[in-house]
Amino acid sequence: MEIGIKKRATIYSGTSNLPLAQEITDHLGMALGEVSISRFASGEIYVRFQESARGTDAFVIQTHCSPVNEMIMEQLLMIDALKRASAKRINAVIPFYGYARQDRKSLAREPISARLVADLLQVAGADRVLSVDLHSGQIQGFFDIPVDHLTALPILAEFVEEHHRDNVVVVAPDAGRVRVAEKYSLHLDAPLALMRKRRMPEGKGGAAAEVLDIVGDVAGKRCLVVDDMIDTGGTLMSAVNHLCSPATPSSGSPIRPSRRSSSPTRCRFPRRSRTRSRSYRSPRSSPRPSRRSSRTSRCRRSSRGRTRRRSRRRSASGDPRRRRKRPTNLRPPSEILWRSIV
Repeated sequence: MEIGIKKRATIYSGTSNLPLAQEITDHLGMALGEVSISRFASGEIYVRFQESARGTDAFVIQTHCSPVNEMIMEQLLMIDALKRASAKRINAVIPFYGYARQDRKSLAREPISARLVADLLQVAGADRVLSVDLHSGQIQGFFDIPVDHLTALPILAEFVEEHHRDNVVVVAPDAGRVRVAEKYSLHLDAPLALMRKRRMPEGKGGAAAEVLDIVGDVAGKRCLVVDDMIDTGGTLMSAVNHLCSPATPSSGSPIRPSRRSSSPTRCRFPRRSRTRSRSYRSPRSSPRPSRRSSRTSRCRRSSRGRTRRRSRRRSASGDPRRRRKRPTNLRPPSEILWRSIV
């Protein structure tokens, strides 16, 4: 009797964004897998799949939106249940990766939460991760499994080209978004502008960030502000208000990033200025030493060094003054060999 095992793909979704998962399955011509997700009275999450997942390529779609912790835990439980149900391969599809902003230690005694989420996904049993427009590309290095980092840049750039093609300038709201804005600028063949902002202290009213100035020419142009993550919208609103104000200060000509720079790269750090040492005395306080006296002092210093080196050698050899003499009672090897034979 021949038993044929046909490899098939199944798509499951958590409770974060069911319409997105349904649209994906409709586009692929597949049916969304049946999974039961409920919560106990204490708030614990219960997950059970209503169909067999043995030998399948399972895709678990879950966006880490609010409440972030519950959505992450829900996806981890789904991955663990599929692993125990003998799924052949488990793919975690995460359109928005939670805790992506905490990818490094900015201050002392801080966690790297993005690495912790990566470890949780791997321990739960994920074999591959798919995400869209990570906040930082270095998050891919947190995983020991394959990571597919997708980007929506071509789709968004195509929309901008169709509707707002002329007189466009790409604006980065802060220094952290310069790389993304530069990619849009190269794709649209548009100039680039940069905003310099300052974070407001906690408890102070108004926007979360204050724009200080703009590098680049934005006067009379359509500004495309590129940002990847919005919580309260304070940074984006302050940038838009600053761009729309009539007295918007802008410095310099529009920045056009080049794909290859023909000029050699210059050092970003200025040269150290030759400053006088503390032991220096001005000519007014003491007369300048003559050439003969300086030569004499150099000779004295060199003779002192030679004397110290000689004393070290003598102390190391054990004989302070005399050189060791070769003993005269030693016989040559040929005579010793002849006497031993005789």
